[in-house]
Amino acid sequence: TNTETLGVGLDINVFKTKVEITSEVLDIIEFMKNNKCLLYVGSLDDRKNFRFTLKVFERINKINPQIKLVVIGKGKQSYVDKSFKMIDKSVVNNILHINQVENKFLKYIYPLSKAFILPSKLEIFGMVLLEAMYFGAPTITSINGGSTTLIENGKNGIIMEKFSEDEWCREILKLIEDNEY
Repeated sequence: TNTETLGVGLDINVFKTKVEITSEVLDIIEFMKNNKCLLYVGSLDDRKNFRFTLKVFERINKINPQIKLVVIGKGKQSYVDKSFKMIDKSVVNNILHINQVENKFLKYIYPLSKAFILPSKLEIFGMVLLEAMYFGAPTITSINGGSTTLIENGKNGIIMEKFSEDEWCREILKLIEDNEY
């Protein structure tokens, strides 16, 4: 009855060190500077609701083809391949997928996103939420341990209660267009 939730911390020292940016990271930065990009960082699997992420992006991209999606993460290859085949090929062409980026480079990527999205079905905490928020990326996520600890809904991020493609699409577009957060 006398319980209090304490969030985990973020070791920001890894981000304070000056690093030489690799050509792959420079390509991501250039892509994001030249486009309105949504960002997803994490495992590409069912627990993280990756297929939902793609379906939401498909709707967004059909409404506004100028919006792109940057996906940083990997998963079982058969799952990833099947997931990308579930959406229109023209939409797949608007997705930049990178299997892995060293954590120290994310400080250059998060701030360039118009919205960071994390629609996990199950997330114990979600360090990527903390990282995205630390670097000022507008954040939209599902209800999970990290979101309910870190986000005051509507003030420093958005917590979506349902996995409705229409609702997620509407909130993401509103966030990008209004730039409220």
